[in-house]
Amino acid sequence: MDAHNDQPKTALSEDARGVPPAWYPDPQGGWRLRWWDGAHWADQVVVPTAPPAKRTSWDDLTIVFCAELILAFGAFFLAGILVMGVDSCESDRCVELYQRAWLLLMAVSLALPIVCGTAFFWASRAKWVAVKLLAVLVLPIGTGTGWAVYLVMTDIAMRA
Repeated sequence: MDAHNDQPKTALSEDARGVPPAWYPDPQGGWRLRWWDGAHWADQVVVPTAPPAKRTSWDDLTIVFCAELILAFGAFFLAGILVMGVDSCESDRCVELYQRAWLLLMAVSLALPIVCGTAFFWASRAKWVAVKLLAVLVLPIGTGTGWAVYLVMTDIAMRA
């Protein structure tokens, strides 16, 4: 491709007279590019080193992370509703433990999306895929752990 214009164009049919000479996708198919001399297809064929890249406006990690953020904030609002569970406590110790569990859950449910979201979108601008991936993994793991701790603490509270 170094002897001619290196930019591939759209595919042409054999009757495309008057189209400028350039590399075009091979009319016989595949990833190959074939040289169009302006009148005929040449025997010159090249195979690009990589397949054409798919262009999307959102990469897969961003879609997954946005879904995780929606679920994490949903968990925050659900945690806000759970404070009403303290009514089932019969002792002051139960109320105290339940309130601590609830405050911990609220803090985790609010802090994780903010911290992970900041890291994810900051890393997106810096093009640091590892940090983006870490944020995608930490958010659901941290949220799940926060809820597990909450459930254990409320179970202990109800037994107190």
